[in-house]
Amino acid sequence: MATGKTYYWMRLKESFLNSDTVDFFMSQPNGANYVVLYQALCLKTINTEGRLSRQIGDIIIPFDIEKIRRDCKWFSADTIRVALEYYKRFGLIYQDVDGTLVMADHHNLVGKTTDYADQKKAQRIKNAEKPKLLADGGVDNVHSDVHTEIRDKSIEIRDKSLEEEDISTGSKEPVCRTSDVRRVIEAWNDTGLTQVTKITADTNRGRMLKARIREYGVDGVLKAIENVKNSTFLKGQNNRGFEATFDWFVKPNNFLKVLEGNYTDKKAAETDWRTSEAYQIAEYLAREKAKDNPGRAWPTDAEMQRQAAVLEELHTQSGVAWDTIDNVLYFALNSQWWGKKVQSAHDLKWHFNEIYEDMTKEQGAVKED
Repeated sequence: MATGKTYYWMRLKESFLNSDTVDFFMSQPNGANYVVLYQALCLKTINTEGRLSRQIGDIIIPFDIEKIRRDCKWFSADTIRVALEYYKRFGLIYQDVDGTLVMADHHNLVGKTTDYADQKKAQRIKNAEKPKLLADGGVDNVHSDVHTEIRDKSIEIRDKSLEEEDISTGSKEPVCRTSDVRRVIEAWNDTGLTQVTKITADTNRGRMLKARIREYGVDGVLKAIENVKNSTFLKGQNNRGFEATFDWFVKPNNFLKVLEGNYTDKKAAETDWRTSEAYQIAEYLAREKAKDNPGRAWPTDAEMQRQAAVLEELHTQSGVAWDTIDNVLYFALNSQWWGKKVQSAHDLKWHFNEIYEDMTKEQGAVKED
């Protein structure tokens, strides 16, 4: 009876144990441990998309060596430390910008199924074998099942050929045209980051790029690269020593963050803030206060930006028109009472409704006179 329980397994290529990486590991004193630990970490990160981290409430905590040692009880801290360095060097693992270690190409290494799916698969195989077992005219009774199985296999073969097809060629319409790949390479190399000289279909880089183009189109990939160009963080200007590489960029989680502008500098996306309505009003306030207090220091750029941001909130969040903000401020600065109370944009926002009420009362009294 199927229970719906999910099972996971490791996908290993036939050549895995003969690969150069494993051969190198096995030449080291603890090489077998490095191979087994790598597989253990792949399984450990099944439910976290390859990320070596845990979530407590809304907080994501990256694994450290001690956490890995506790979870993988057969390995010493020294073995884990050396193994992780090797994994990074060989591209088996990389460190995300938040410090989390991520198993590279995890989605191609771990598979899963349910006992229900296994049961249905076994049934299809059994149905496909029935024509060989029936001696009489019973083939027609299972014809539809056999046809379904053959159709499924043809889809599987077609998908497989697509994966093995050159990233830029093929008899059928290719997922990635040569011209598209060339445009991506040229755009990336224009960022000033580590140059890309080659992308081939049978590499992780090629598969990742093809997947991103399939999901977002070549224009989406070019848009994301433009966001990289507008990010000083991704270009190495950070306190972590991090600089984006093309292989980091095309990984699904990283790509989506870049495309959504999570790393884009606000300055690059905005016009000069000094030309904004908010800044003009903040500057007027600062200038009038300087007249009242000749010894008062002129606000720094950072302070002016904070003042302008408060006025921007008053406009956008409270829905107050710029002309109204300007008029209320002018009234406050020329009021004996409010002129002392309003020393900053924060004061104006805090008392805005009261000042506006006083202003309308006074204007009404003037009209009546």
